[in-house]
Amino acid sequence: MALKLFLALIGILSLTTTVLCSGLCGHTEDNAPLAKVGNMTEGVGAFIWIPPSFNLMFAMSRTVEDWVGGRLYKADDGSTWNDITYRLEGAITDDSTADGVYLRGILWMEYHEKETQKLLVGGPSQSFYTTDDAGVTWTAKSYPNEGYGLLVHDVQWHPKEVNWILMKQARPECISVSPMSPACAYDAMLSKDFGTTWTNLTQASNGAVTSFQDIGWAAAINPSDHDSIFATVYESVEDHKGLFPDWDYSLHFVVIEDFFEKKSHNKLVPCGNQFEAIGSSLYLAVPSGCPWSMKEGDDGAEESVDGDIVPSADSGSSSTPVPGSGVELFISDSEGKKFNMACIPAMDLDLYYSIMKSTDGEETYLSIDHDEQDGDIAKAAAVTTLYSAGAVDSMFTFVAASVWMQDVMIIEGLKGSILLNQVDPNAFNDYAVEEMVKEHGIESVNAILSTRLQTRVSWDAGKSWSGLAVGSNFAYEACHRCPQGSYAWSIR
Repeated sequence: MALKLFLALIGILSLTTTVLCSGLCGHTEDNAPLAKVGNMTEGVGAFIWIPPSFNLMFAMSRTVEDWVGGRLYKADDGSTWNDITYRLEGAITDDSTADGVYLRGILWMEYHEKETQKLLVGGPSQSFYTTDDAGVTWTAKSYPNEGYGLLVHDVQWHPKEVNWILMKQARPECISVSPMSPACAYDAMLSKDFGTTWTNLTQASNGAVTSFQDIGWAAAINPSDHDSIFATVYESVEDHKGLFPDWDYSLHFVVIEDFFEKKSHNKLVPCGNQFEAIGSSLYLAVPSGCPWSMKEGDDGAEESVDGDIVPSADSGSSSTPVPGSGVELFISDSEGKKFNMACIPAMDLDLYYSIMKSTDGEETYLSIDHDEQDGDIAKAAAVTTLYSAGAVDSMFTFVAASVWMQDVMIIEGLKGSILLNQVDPNAFNDYAVEEMVKEHGIESVNAILSTRLQTRVSWDAGKSWSGLAVGSNFAYEACHRCPQGSYAWSIR
């Protein structure tokens, strides 16, 4: 019973899937046949193309309950899809768990960009699967710490070492307590043999680190930094706040240089909560009001500034705190040794942001959920504003407003191409919307506005946008869902 409750609580919080109707069914004006993913009726939960030819593709079906997982499909030529889930099931040697009915299905897929025949596929059970021949044969392996797949929240392959894997895993105690409980925390797990054996880096630290929150390979931004890991960590059990803490002064951004074999971690930024490595840059989110400390220059001299967080004295940015700011974004081009504050044409980052990058790392977009000042409906809506990084990474420019949260896609292979769902700007001033919110409550605003979405596309990195016309011919009629008189065709 505890496991079932944990699945219900944590699965929805930790896993996000986007179903693209066009990818499953397609829309065409000339009746050209489009491939359907096997006999998939549930929708596409995830989809990956394997470079360099991109002829090899894998898709994962989406079930009614996201945490149960879907089936795995493979296409070798882009047109013929085959359900290969049976190959995974054939690799399992032990299915004795009483909760087995809940533990089937696939939740995530990863391939190594250097050796693309190697894939990792995982579900909610106690086994994940590896292949080194692009899915012809599979090996079932146990998650570290005898854990379930639902405990895994992040999997990262080393950019150069094809057998090195980092995994962020919630502790087994999280099954019997609330994910919000301080007793529930993350460990960072390291494998150097393609997932066969694992080292718990929390235990390897000998008490220097009590839990992890964010992890990543330093080699992602500096290929010569082979053995280092960036992380945000807690250094005291008393500071733990569950799996999903708010912005927290007790979380710190650190570098671990040798997996704790000889050295402890090096604290780079106190209060550094979340980071992202994009291209050669590090993006770090820090809650306002925290003392700032970093190393400056080649001489290693340390500079500390008390009070509100400010960048280094020579960065040219103002040290005056922004009124009402909850979190600030800093960017480093020196592997975390020096940071500059991001320049964004808006008040602050508020409480939600997301950073997106293209596969080649050349395009960076920042999505921010601002605390809108133009009415309760806009403030309660799950919408963001999209910004693009300029020639200088710390300088961002406006791209689009009222973007439906997490509904942004960089179109790989077409530089500067973005696809997004945008709320019709008239909806915020629509009398009918106001009346529905009054009748059903402000908590219903997202369900109402989701019917006012328009899919828009830009081919020039957001300088100009165009809508997608409602199609009249569909390869699969099941995707013909636009009601008569609808705003526009929106892809969800």
